Amino acid sequence: MDLSVLKSKTRIMKKELQINTLVGLLLLLSSCKSEKFDKKICTNLLFQKYKNTLTLNKIKSFKKNCKNIQIDYSMKICQKAFGQFFLGVKENTLKKRFGAQIMNCFTKSQIKKVKGKN
Repeated sequence: MDLSVLKSKTRIMKKELQINTLVGLLLLLSSCKSEKFDKKICTNLLFQKYKNTLTLNKIKSFKKNCKNIQIDYSMKICQKAFGQFFLGVKENTLKKRFGAQIMNCFTKSQIKKVKGKN
């Protein structure tokens, strides 16, 4: 086979590979669903943020998409609730004072340590 023919076929194969890769990426991107950020999703992301379980991408997404959404919890509320929990206030009392989801501010290990202490 002639060297020029071989080079030409190689170039064609590279172009086909590039086109197939682009088509594949486009299909992949178009199939990704966009997440709708509402109060519930943002609240769950907030709890994950407090527990340091969010990935960097989720943190960026939280900051971008949840900044205009009113969330019932804050770091200050979670810290206050944890202080009371640590001092012996029962889980049911915390839920009455701070809301049904307040225990989501704490990691499982924090809850286990405090319950073991009291």
